[in-house]
Amino acid sequence: MLYDGSIRHLCLARERMRSHDIGARHEHLLRAQGIIATLIGSLDHEKGGEVAANLQRLYVYMYRRLVEANLLDDPQRIDEVVQMMRELRGCWEEADAIESRDGRVSAA
Repeated sequence: MLYDGSIRHLCLARERMRSHDIGARHEHLLRAQGIIATLIGSLDHEKGGEVAANLQRLYVYMYRRLVEANLLDDPQRIDEVVQMMRELRGCWEEADAIESRDGRVSAA
């Protein structure tokens, strides 16, 4: 759900960027950044180990790219983060399907 929410806000931010609605663009980017901050805060480094550390690095990178997108009015940075979020969402969906099928518990 967090990935879907961030993707939704990023797509809205990109639309507002195209229409030059700076206030709405800023608000949607901040909401997406808030979701990413929540994802960072939810990582369990004890149980997740290297996977959690890699996710943290990835989330921090995405957060920075959104700050840059907002400052530089750059939709390509938003598109990059949307693509990364979609890929992560797909990976977690696949892991969940495997866990459901095999009864295993994921590492992160």
